[in-house]
Amino acid sequence: MVQRKRGSMKKIISIASLAISLAACLQPAVTPGQTKTMDSTPLVKDGAEETGKTEPSPTEENPDFIINAKGILTKYKGKAKVVTVPDGVIRIGSRAFSMNQRIEKVILPDTVTSIGEAAFEGSGIETINLSHVKVIEANAFSGCKSLKEVEVGRVEKIGNGAFYGCLLLKEIDLKNVEEIGDRAFLNCENLVSVTGLEHLKALGDRPFHTTPFLEHYGDGLGENPMLIINGILVLATDCSGVITIPDEVKEIGGGAFAGSAVTKVVIPEHVTKIGRGAFADSELSSVNIPDGIRIIEANTFADTKKLLEIVLPDSVEEIGDQAFGGSNLMMIDWSDNIKIIGDQAFGGTDLVSVVLPGNVEIIGDAAFSGTEKLKVFSMKDSVVQLGASAFEGSGVEDIRLSHNLTEIKEGTFGWCYELRNLTLPAALEKLNSSAFIRANKPKTVTIAPWADEDMAHSLDVNENVKTVYTTELTGNTALEKRAKEAGWGVAELALATNRVHLGIGTKFALRFNSGAKAEKWKSSNKKVVTVDSVGNLYAKGAGRATVTAIIYGKEYQCEVTVK
Repeated sequence: MVQRKRGSMKKIISIASLAISLAACLQPAVTPGQTKTMDSTPLVKDGAEETGKTEPSPTEENPDFIINAKGILTKYKGKAKVVTVPDGVIRIGSRAFSMNQRIEKVILPDTVTSIGEAAFEGSGIETINLSHVKVIEANAFSGCKSLKEVEVGRVEKIGNGAFYGCLLLKEIDLKNVEEIGDRAFLNCENLVSVTGLEHLKALGDRPFHTTPFLEHYGDGLGENPMLIINGILVLATDCSGVITIPDEVKEIGGGAFAGSAVTKVVIPEHVTKIGRGAFADSELSSVNIPDGIRIIEANTFADTKKLLEIVLPDSVEEIGDQAFGGSNLMMIDWSDNIKIIGDQAFGGTDLVSVVLPGNVEIIGDAAFSGTEKLKVFSMKDSVVQLGASAFEGSGVEDIRLSHNLTEIKEGTFGWCYELRNLTLPAALEKLNSSAFIRANKPKTVTIAPWADEDMAHSLDVNENVKTVYTTELTGNTALEKRAKEAGWGVAELALATNRVHLGIGTKFALRFNSGAKAEKWKSSNKKVVTVDSVGNLYAKGAGRATVTAIIYGKEYQCEVTVK
C-alpha cells in the first residue's frame, strides 16, 4: 500500500455551496462478495413479474421499444445511433440499453424520472440529458467508456458504481444530489471537476476513488484540509498526523480518511455515523469511537496496519463486512450489545484470544478466517448462526461453540491445523462434510448421543477424528456404528475428577476427559467455591460445595472441599 507524508499542522475549511473536489482512498475496489453496499434495488420492477403477465411486445408505432403496462422501457431492440424514447415512458428499465455499442445519444421525454440498474452498462452512449431524472440506480452507466457529457440537474440519488469507468467524463454538476453510493465514479480517469453538493445528505464508500478529483479537493485549502458539507466530513484524505475533527461534524463520510497518513483521530462525542471505508488503508494507530455509533460499517478500518487495538462503546450493535479485515488488530474491547459480526469482519487480523459478549447472535462467513495467531475463541449460547469458513485458516486451538447452533457449514474449520478437540453443539442438526477439510491433526470430538447417521459420516473427513466422546454408550446408536466402521475410539464422557480439595484463595481447572465445553457450570455454594464458564474453580471460603457441569441434558458433579 502507498505510504504518505506526515504533518503536524491542521486547517479546516467548511464549504456549503461551491465547486468542490472529492476524493477516495488508494485501496482497490472490492468485489461484490466482499462488502455490502448502499441499497440499489430498483424502485419499480421492470419485467413481467410486475403484472404477472408475459413480456409486452413492441407496438406498431414503436417497433424498436418494449414498454410494459407500467410505462417502463424494458428493452430497446433498434439499431439507431440517436435514440428518441417515446413519450409516456416513466423509467428506463434495468439493462434496457446494456451493451448496446451502436447508440451514441439517447433523448428522454420529460416523464422519465428513474434510470434502472445497469440500464446503459457497457454501451456506446456519448451524451445524455437526465435533467428530469431523480434516481440513477446502481451501475446505470458503468463501463460507458465513451460517455463524455451528462446533465443530472434534478437527480437526488446516484447509486453504487453508477458511473464506474466512464473514462471520458471530465465534469459533472451534482447540485441537487442528496445521496451518492459506493464507488459511484470509480475509475473515471479524467473526472476533474465536480460542482454542487450543497444538498448532500449521505455519502457512500469512496465514490471518487482513482479520479483526478482526489488530487484537487484540497487545492488552496492549506495543510491538512477537511471538506465539510451539511455536517458531513466528506474528505480528509490529504490530512496527516494527529487530527481533531471539528464540532460541526455530525457524520464522517465513506472513505473520508482512506489512504491518508493520519496517525490519530479525535472524534467528537456527538458524531453518530462513521461511513464505509472511512479509515481504510490509512496509517491510523489510535482513534476513539463515540458512544452513539451503532454500526462499525463495512471496510471502516480495513488494512489499517498500525491500528493494534480498539475500544467499542456499548452503543455498537453491529460490525460490518471486512470492518477490520486485513488490519493488524491484536486486541478489541467488545461492546456488550453487539449482535452481528459481518462477513470477513476480522479476516487476517492478529487477534490472539476472543471471548464474545453474550448478545452476539450472528457470525458471518469467514468472519475470523486467516487469523493465524488466534488460539482461543469462545462464544456464548446466544449465537444461532455461524457462517461458512468462519475460522478457515486460523490458528485456533481451543474453541467453545454455542450449544444453540443448528448447523456447522462448509469449511468452518478448514485448514485449522492446530485444532485438536471440539465439542459439537447440543442443537446441531447438520454438519457439513467439508467442515474440517485439511484440518488434519488428530482430533477428539464430543457429540450428543442422538447424532444421526449423516452427522456421524460427516465427522470422518481426512481420517482426522480419532476418538469420539458422548454421554451414553448403548452399542447400537448411529454414532457408535459409524465409529466401529471408521475405526474411531468411542468413550463415555466424564469429568476428569469428581473430588477436589482446595485451599482458600486457590484455583483449579475442572475439565471433562474429552476437553468438552459444557453448556453450563454452577456451584451449590458460591461462598465456598465459584466456577466460571469454562470450569475454572475459585476457592472462596471453608466448607463443602458441589460443582455441576451440564452438557447434552446430563449433569456431571464434582464434590469440592475448601479448607
